[in-house]
Amino acid sequence: MAFRVSFGVHAVDTHVPKPTIRPLDGDTRLIKLVDQTQDAGWLHFGNASSNVGVWASTENMPTRARREGANLSLYPQLDFDQMTALALVSERARRVFDDLEPGVHQFLPVEVTQGKADAPGGRTYLIFLGNRLDTLDKDLSGPFNARGMCKGLTDPNGRVVLNSEKIGKHHAWSEMFLSTGTNGFFVSDTLAKILEDEGLTGLSPFRHTDETKDLSV
Repeated sequence: MAFRVSFGVHAVDTHVPKPTIRPLDGDTRLIKLVDQTQDAGWLHFGNASSNVGVWASTENMPTRARREGANLSLYPQLDFDQMTALALVSERARRVFDDLEPGVHQFLPVEVTQGKADAPGGRTYLIFLGNRLDTLDKDLSGPFNARGMCKGLTDPNGRVVLNSEKIGKHHAWSEMFLSTGTNGFFVSDTLAKILEDEGLTGLSPFRHTDETKDLSV
């Protein structure tokens, strides 16, 4: 089975607003994909986000950022955080992805400091997924709109089933014919188990998605 996840989730029971991570250089509004060509999948307009599935140009890329707001004792540092809707991952998280899919995903270092005093906070990485795949089983999923995008997550009678043969040996990917929002992506059962076993923080609960290998089809 595969799972949908999203990043930047604090498991904290408090009314205190969660902290934000703000870039101190670069300009995230101007970051573009290395290859801005629009394919048949969901529209990205050449704009880079962590879950497009295409590497980003390093032009305008932040290298320094500051965490502002609630302190670490209330909101501990996450392994999967976000900065202006981009995924920001720890060294531990980067290593897990690179061990399973070496050289596939793009990691760009960002030095994050803490508070107005800019106390050292350590190195993190912006991640841009390198897999943009057509993994839907189109006979079992639907409905689809006029552009061929699956509405299985939003239609009350919709369904999403992924084709295990299309997924193959991939472990983290963007499904090009199904929008999972600005920070959602898919992970394999193998990667999901490692992430859970390692206790990596900041991911939403794993949301099960059917695969053909798990069904009698």
